[in-house]
Amino acid sequence: MPASKTSEPHAGRVALVTGTSRGIGQAIAVGLAERGARVVLGDRGDASQTLALIAGTGHEAVPVRLDISDPSSIQAARDRVAEELGHVDILVNNAGTFEGATWDDLDYDLWQRVMTTDLDGPMLMCKAFLPLMRGRGWGRVINIASATVAIPSPVSIAYRTAKMGTIGFTRALSATLGDEGITINAVLPSLTRTAMTEGDPPAHRGRQPQPPGNPPPGRTRRHRRERLPARRGRGRLDHRPDHHGQRRKHVRTLMPPSGLGRCRLGLRRRFGRAWRGGQAGSGSGEGGQDGAGGPEGRGAGRGGEGEAADGPDGGADVFGDR
Repeated sequence: MPASKTSEPHAGRVALVTGTSRGIGQAIAVGLAERGARVVLGDRGDASQTLALIAGTGHEAVPVRLDISDPSSIQAARDRVAEELGHVDILVNNAGTFEGATWDDLDYDLWQRVMTTDLDGPMLMCKAFLPLMRGRGWGRVINIASATVAIPSPVSIAYRTAKMGTIGFTRALSATLGDEGITINAVLPSLTRTAMTEGDPPAHRGRQPQPPGNPPPGRTRRHRRERLPARRGRGRLDHRPDHHGQRRKHVRTLMPPSGLGRCRLGLRRRFGRAWRGGQAGSGSGEGGQDGAGGPEGRGAGRGGEGEAADGPDGGADVFGDR
């Protein structure tokens, strides 16, 4: 169904959101209602507060009793939605359960309970409601995963395993339904202050993954220049080991007068094949000219700090300061 070019882009659409009685699911449901969608509130708890919030926006919502860990409950909700609304345009698989057990405390019953809700639930929801979405040329499925999958924490093992499985499920399903105009995406929120996470394990706190594109602490170029002042002198030998673990004593590092980068001498002798034409891979120098990459995707920029793009062998950044 094409979007409406108004302040309510989802006008006329039906959105089903699970886990709407509180937290992130409640915010998603209210946001979709504000944008014109008729929202189905799927929750096994009391969603009266969410109903009141949506009513305050001037829209109506349809509450449905739904337990995503129970296939019979999902089927009953599906039958009601099909009878009353006829179709579903947007499906948000948000409902889930959280646990903070360590490996020693984790048993099979807890593992199975988390997997049933956090991994089996989204699959069963898609199985039940995608037939009400397919054939219309437009549809959206959003699976709520978690950014905690990137945190090296000793707790919440089952929870983070299930969320990583949700990411894999999303990728597989998107390849299946993309040609039908249905997009499948996963959203990975960081730890959010909600009723579910109020008692989150201390091991999670203060260990959020770095946002995409930001270098880890202590890895910026300015930091490296401050930590390695000896490399800034003109004509000094570069004693750092190369990617083979060998010393590159014959390669001298020179600091250009502009201070924009470093030139390394003797590169043709050591990596002569990088200058042969027709090879894969490319490299670029920051503040300088582009350098050519070799068959393994290794390259160096001239007049700058070189960063090479990956080639067939995935090599990168031979001379860059990573």
